[in-house]
Amino acid sequence: MDIKQLKAFIRKGSGKGVARKLRTQGFVPAILYGPNSQNELLYVSEKDLKKLIVKADGKFFIKLMIDVNGKTEERLTLIKDYTIHPFKPTIMHADFYRIDPGRKINVALPVKTTGTSPGVVRGGELQILKREILVSCSPSDMPGYIEVDIGGLDVGDSVKARDIKVPEGVTIREAGNIPVIYIAPTRASLKSPGESAAQPTKK
Repeated sequence: MDIKQLKAFIRKGSGKGVARKLRTQGFVPAILYGPNSQNELLYVSEKDLKKLIVKADGKFFIKLMIDVNGKTEERLTLIKDYTIHPFKPTIMHADFYRIDPGRKINVALPVKTTGTSPGVVRGGELQILKREILVSCSPSDMPGYIEVDIGGLDVGDSVKARDIKVPEGVTIREAGNIPVIYIAPTRASLKSPGESAAQPTKK
Protein backbone atom coordinates (compact mmCIF):
# COMPACT_ATOMS: atom_id res chain seq x y z
CA MET A 1 0.00 0.00 0.00
CA ASP A 2 1.36 3.37 -1.04
CA ILE A 3 2.22 5.89 1.69
CA LYS A 4 2.44 9.62 0.96
CA GLN A 5 3.82 12.28 3.28
CA LEU A 6 2.08 15.55 4.07
CA LYS A 7 3.27 18.27 6.41
CA ALA A 8 0.69 19.44 8.95
CA PHE A 9 0.50 22.05 11.69
CA ILE A 10 -1.41 22.32 14.95
CA ARG A 11 -4.46 24.56 14.59
CA LYS A 12 -4.98 26.80 17.59
CA GLY A 13 -8.64 27.64 17.77
CA SER A 14 -11.66 26.77 15.67
CA GLY A 15 -14.63 28.50 14.13
CA LYS A 16 -15.36 30.27 10.87
CA GLY A 17 -12.99 33.17 11.53
CA VAL A 18 -9.96 30.96 12.07
CA ALA A 19 -10.86 28.75 9.10
CA ARG A 20 -11.36 31.74 6.80
CA LYS A 21 -7.99 33.22 7.75
CA LEU A 22 -6.21 29.91 7.08
CA ARG A 23 -7.85 29.57 3.66
CA THR A 24 -6.75 33.06 2.61
CA GLN A 25 -3.18 32.00 3.46
CA GLY A 26 -3.39 28.88 1.27
CA PHE A 27 -4.14 26.33 3.99
CA VAL A 28 -6.93 23.82 4.58
CA PRO A 29 -8.42 23.44 8.07
CA ALA A 30 -8.38 19.75 9.02
CA ILE A 31 -9.18 17.36 11.83
CA LEU A 32 -7.48 14.10 12.77
CA TYR A 33 -9.46 11.48 14.69
CA GLY A 34 -9.47 7.77 15.31
CA PRO A 35 -9.96 4.97 17.83
CA ASN A 36 -8.51 5.46 21.31
CA SER A 37 -7.14 8.92 20.49
CA GLN A 38 -8.22 12.51 21.00
CA ASN A 39 -9.25 14.66 18.07
CA GLU A 40 -6.47 16.93 16.81
CA LEU A 41 -7.17 20.23 15.07
CA LEU A 42 -4.73 20.73 12.21
CA TYR A 43 -4.14 22.62 8.99
CA VAL A 44 -2.28 21.58 5.84
CA SER A 45 -1.16 23.20 2.61
CA GLU A 46 -3.99 23.20 0.08
CA LYS A 47 -1.47 22.98 -2.78
CA ASP A 48 0.21 19.90 -1.31
CA LEU A 49 -3.09 18.21 -0.44
CA LYS A 50 -4.49 18.82 -3.94
CA LYS A 51 -1.36 17.34 -5.46
CA LEU A 52 -1.84 14.11 -3.48
CA ILE A 53 -5.53 13.83 -4.33
CA VAL A 54 -5.12 14.55 -8.06
CA LYS A 55 -2.31 12.02 -8.48
CA ALA A 56 -4.04 9.36 -6.40
CA ASP A 57 -4.63 5.98 -8.04
CA GLY A 58 -7.06 4.48 -5.56
CA LYS A 59 -6.84 4.67 -1.78
CA PHE A 60 -3.55 5.47 -0.13
CA PHE A 61 -2.12 6.18 3.30
CA ILE A 62 -0.93 9.63 4.29
CA LYS A 63 1.78 9.99 6.89
CA LEU A 64 1.08 13.35 8.49
CA MET A 65 4.29 15.03 9.59
CA ILE A 66 2.98 17.29 12.35
CA ASP A 67 5.07 20.20 13.55
CA VAL A 68 4.72 20.31 17.36
CA ASN A 69 6.83 23.04 18.97
CA GLY A 70 9.60 22.60 16.43
CA LYS A 71 9.59 18.81 16.60
CA THR A 72 8.00 16.51 14.02
CA GLU A 73 5.49 13.87 15.10
CA GLU A 74 4.23 11.26 12.63
CA ARG A 75 0.65 9.99 12.29
CA LEU A 76 -0.36 7.26 9.84
CA THR A 77 -3.74 8.24 8.37
CA LEU A 78 -6.30 7.88 5.60
CA ILE A 79 -8.26 10.75 4.09
CA LYS A 80 -11.75 10.02 5.35
CA ASP A 81 -13.43 12.95 3.64
CA TYR A 82 -12.83 16.40 2.21
CA THR A 83 -15.13 19.26 1.24
CA ILE A 84 -14.90 21.23 -2.02
CA HIS A 85 -16.19 24.80 -2.41
CA PRO A 86 -19.48 24.71 -4.39
CA PHE A 87 -18.31 27.28 -6.96
CA LYS A 88 -14.49 27.18 -6.88
CA PRO A 89 -11.92 24.37 -7.09
CA THR A 90 -10.94 25.00 -3.47
CA ILE A 91 -10.67 22.41 -0.69
CA MET A 92 -12.54 23.82 2.29
CA HIS A 93 -11.89 21.14 4.93
CA ALA A 94 -10.30 17.71 5.29
CA ASP A 95 -10.89 14.80 7.68
CA PHE A 96 -8.02 12.42 8.42
CA TYR A 97 -8.58 9.07 10.13
CA ARG A 98 -5.77 7.82 12.34
CA ILE A 99 -4.61 4.27 11.58
CA ASP A 100 -3.33 1.76 14.11
CA PRO A 101 -0.99 -0.53 12.10
CA GLY A 102 -1.80 -3.42 14.42
CA ARG A 103 -5.59 -3.34 13.96
CA LYS A 104 -7.83 -4.28 11.05
CA ILE A 105 -9.80 -1.45 9.49
CA ASN A 106 -12.97 -1.19 7.44
CA VAL A 107 -12.43 0.92 4.35
CA ALA A 108 -14.30 1.59 1.08
CA LEU A 109 -12.00 0.92 -1.88
CA PRO A 110 -12.68 2.05 -5.47
CA VAL A 111 -13.61 -0.52 -8.11
CA LYS A 112 -11.46 -0.86 -11.23
CA THR A 113 -12.19 -3.17 -14.15
CA THR A 114 -9.64 -5.22 -16.07
CA GLY A 115 -9.96 -7.21 -19.28
CA THR A 116 -12.20 -6.75 -22.32
CA SER A 117 -15.83 -7.81 -22.11
CA PRO A 118 -17.15 -9.66 -25.20
CA GLY A 119 -20.53 -8.11 -24.45
CA VAL A 120 -19.11 -4.59 -24.62
CA VAL A 121 -17.35 -5.47 -27.89
CA ARG A 122 -20.78 -6.49 -29.28
CA GLY A 123 -22.22 -3.13 -28.30
CA GLY A 124 -23.34 -3.73 -24.71
CA GLU A 125 -22.94 -1.02 -22.10
CA LEU A 126 -20.56 -1.48 -19.17
CA GLN A 127 -22.31 -0.31 -16.00
CA ILE A 128 -20.37 -0.03 -12.75
CA LEU A 129 -23.23 -0.19 -10.27
CA LYS A 130 -21.06 0.11 -7.19
CA ARG A 131 -18.08 2.42 -7.41
CA GLU A 132 -16.65 1.43 -4.03
CA ILE A 133 -16.53 -1.84 -2.12
CA LEU A 134 -16.35 -1.98 1.69
CA VAL A 135 -13.60 -4.34 2.86
CA SER A 136 -11.88 -5.30 6.10
CA CYS A 137 -8.11 -5.80 6.29
CA SER A 138 -4.98 -4.86 8.14
CA PRO A 139 -3.19 -1.70 6.91
CA SER A 140 -0.29 -3.78 5.57
CA ASP A 141 -2.67 -5.86 3.40
CA MET A 142 -4.79 -3.02 2.05
CA PRO A 143 -4.73 -2.65 -1.76
CA GLY A 144 -5.29 0.69 -3.45
CA TYR A 145 -8.44 -0.57 -5.20
CA ILE A 146 -10.55 -3.66 -5.89
CA GLU A 147 -9.91 -5.17 -9.32
CA VAL A 148 -12.80 -6.85 -11.16
CA ASP A 149 -12.11 -8.95 -14.24
CA ILE A 150 -14.79 -8.42 -16.91
CA GLY A 151 -13.06 -10.54 -19.57
CA GLY A 152 -15.72 -13.27 -19.50
CA LEU A 153 -18.84 -11.09 -19.36
CA ASP A 154 -21.34 -11.14 -22.23
CA VAL A 155 -24.45 -8.97 -22.65
CA GLY A 156 -26.75 -9.48 -19.66
CA ASP A 157 -24.00 -10.88 -17.41
CA SER A 158 -23.17 -9.35 -14.05
CA VAL A 159 -20.65 -9.58 -11.24
CA LYS A 160 -21.90 -9.66 -7.67
CA ALA A 161 -19.90 -8.89 -4.55
CA ARG A 162 -19.51 -12.61 -3.77
CA ASP A 163 -17.92 -13.21 -7.21
CA ILE A 164 -15.03 -10.79 -6.70
CA LYS A 165 -11.61 -12.23 -5.96
CA VAL A 166 -9.67 -10.14 -3.44
CA PRO A 167 -6.04 -10.37 -2.27
CA GLU A 168 -5.14 -12.58 0.68
CA GLY A 169 -5.91 -10.89 3.99
CA VAL A 170 -8.78 -8.82 2.53
CA THR A 171 -12.44 -9.61 3.32
CA ILE A 172 -15.40 -8.06 1.48
CA ARG A 173 -17.93 -6.64 3.94
CA GLU A 174 -20.77 -6.15 1.43
CA ALA A 175 -23.79 -8.46 1.09
CA GLY A 176 -22.85 -11.20 -1.38
CA ASN A 177 -25.82 -10.66 -3.71
CA ILE A 178 -25.16 -6.94 -4.32
CA PRO A 179 -24.51 -6.37 -8.06
CA VAL A 180 -21.29 -4.50 -8.77
CA ILE A 181 -20.84 -4.78 -12.57
CA TYR A 182 -23.49 -5.29 -15.27
CA ILE A 183 -23.22 -5.49 -19.06
CA ALA A 184 -26.48 -3.90 -20.14
CA PRO A 185 -28.09 -4.71 -23.50
CA THR A 186 -28.40 -1.92 -26.04
CA ARG A 187 -30.05 -1.74 -29.47
CA ALA A 188 -26.67 -2.30 -31.09
CA SER A 189 -25.98 -5.42 -29.01
CA LEU A 190 -29.40 -6.93 -29.75
CA LYS A 191 -29.04 -6.76 -33.54
CA SER A 192 -28.26 -10.01 -35.31
CA PRO A 193 -24.83 -10.15 -36.99
CA GLY A 194 -26.26 -9.75 -40.50
CA GLU A 195 -28.76 -7.04 -39.66
CA SER A 196 -28.17 -3.69 -41.29
CA ALA A 197 -28.06 -0.57 -39.14
CA ALA A 198 -29.80 1.42 -41.93
CA GLN A 199 -33.48 2.23 -41.49
CA PRO A 200 -35.95 1.12 -44.20
CA THR A 201 -36.91 3.82 -46.71
CA LYS A 202 -40.53 4.96 -46.61
CA LYS A 203 -42.42 4.87 -49.95
